Amino acid sequence: MGKSLDYIVFSVVVYFVAKASIRDKQHLMTALKCLVVIGFISAAALVAEAHTGRAWYSVIFRTEIPLTWQDIGEGRGQGLWHIPHVTQVFCAMTAFLAFHLAGWTQSTRAKVFYYAAMVVMVLAVYYAYSRTGYIALVMLFLVMPFLVRGNRARYLALTAGAVLVLALSMPLLFRSKELRDTMTRQTVSIRVKINESNINVIKHHPWFGVGYGKVPEAFYKYVANLEHRMTIRTSRLGLARPNNPHNWHLQVLGEEGLVGGALYYGAILGFIIYMFGLRRRLPEKGAFGADLVTTIIVSTAANLIVLNFYGGPKIPYPVWMFWMVFGLMVRLGELTAQEQEQPVIANVLLQHRAEPVAVA
Repeated sequence: MGKSLDYIVFSVVVYFVAKASIRDKQHLMTALKCLVVIGFISAAALVAEAHTGRAWYSVIFRTEIPLTWQDIGEGRGQGLWHIPHVTQVFCAMTAFLAFHLAGWTQSTRAKVFYYAAMVVMVLAVYYAYSRTGYIALVMLFLVMPFLVRGNRARYLALTAGAVLVLALSMPLLFRSKELRDTMTRQTVSIRVKINESNINVIKHHPWFGVGYGKVPEAFYKYVANLEHRMTIRTSRLGLARPNNPHNWHLQVLGEEGLVGGALYYGAILGFIIYMFGLRRRLPEKGAFGADLVTTIIVSTAANLIVLNFYGGPKIPYPVWMFWMVFGLMVRLGELTAQEQEQPVIANVLLQHRAEPVAVA
């Protein structure tokens, strides 16, 4: 809404393209595998950046390109998404997607790849050094064992193993200067102040917002407090980080207004409700069983929670990634319904053929 329909239109286009590209479950499996591969590549790039202090595309351009995020140590890895916490949320989802697929594949090579990819993606979440991104992974580890239906013992063992590894590695983690800086940074106060200004923007443009990407500009006019005003001044001088929103939900309402926000979040809520219904209809076991949908539901919930703590003008993942996954899950529901209807149709045809033909 406002001056742009980018959030809604782009999300809807991605949803329908993803949904229309899946003809059968083989295509759907290919799409899920591609998500895991992309997650693995992004995670590997982030881990490499964390250890080299250079952007992953330095290899392509054959020059040393420093990391964009220099607030922790020598810089935080960012992966393919260029934003640490965005990569964290994506890798958290694809890590558990890889774990799910590993449980139902018959190929030993595929199992090895899925488990190895999961380890790399979990490491990427750690090396991104963002507290908000940690929430998504922790939530998946803690919630999944209680919601899965097909093989709960695997997820309980996974969570227990993760807790054990975390406990054993605590001495090493506490020696990490980067992690200490991450966990002790005092950024809550300024984020609250920025959110107050964002709410001020919504108050002045309640229905259709100020337009896509316009909230940072609106801050200059509708700044709500002195602390945020000082941050704006120093950001103009290049002495502070860019003056971006720090709450995606408030950012959407500020840019799209209450009307656009209702359409956007109403659609997300509708998809979540649909996936809960789909989860009940699917079999408990199998690659396309209920646990696949459970992974997407928990990942979506984790993403929505994490979005309370970051925002910005160029965050593509919350806008389109889950909408693509929603399209895949809706298509899974349609394919499952078609499979369930085929035996019924076949029985009706057989009964029709078996009926005696009346002779006049």
